[in-house]
Amino acid sequence: TIMKNSLLFKLASLLIIVCFCEAPAQITTDQLLENTYQLYDAQRQYNGVYRDSKIINGADYHPSSVANTGVGLISLCVADRAGYITYAKDLAVQSLRTMLGYTPGFNPDRNSNGYYRHFLDIDTGDQAWNSEYSTIDTALLAAGALFAKKYFNDPEISAYADEIFLSVDWAAAISDPATGAI
Repeated sequence: TIMKNSLLFKLASLLIIVCFCEAPAQITTDQLLENTYQLYDAQRQYNGVYRDSKIINGADYHPSSVANTGVGLISLCVADRAGYITYAKDLAVQSLRTMLGYTPGFNPDRNSNGYYRHFLDIDTGDQAWNSEYSTIDTALLAAGALFAKKYFNDPEISAYADEIFLSVDWAAAISDPATGAI
């Protein structure tokens, strides 16, 4: 619930920021999409992970968010489709490789069932901010990876997306199979 509320808050905040930056009558869906992509691009780090949030006026200090990296992968698909950038596939590959631990020096903290921590250190992949292993963050990363797989239809992206999805024991999140309690 907290993660869902946080994501809704971020989306609502983004819409408010975008709407107050230009006269509402001048905003188009295309501008909203491009501005949203630009926000995600500003959160993207040198190794392909995405910060949890973006400080517009001031220094960024937030760690990487596994969920935001998943949404960042989707933003790359939007940017590619809309023609904002021409190298989205390469960025998606970089993000997927990093989240799988294939980027030298970055080893994402995961538990024995494959769940990622909610927050990761941007440079190392270590646990950040005393965060928990998160089912929803892991699911959002996997969803972004599978979205990129479907969109790009690229063998390398497909292999990495499948590796992320299949490396998680999704059933381990179910506490009581009879009731479906998590």
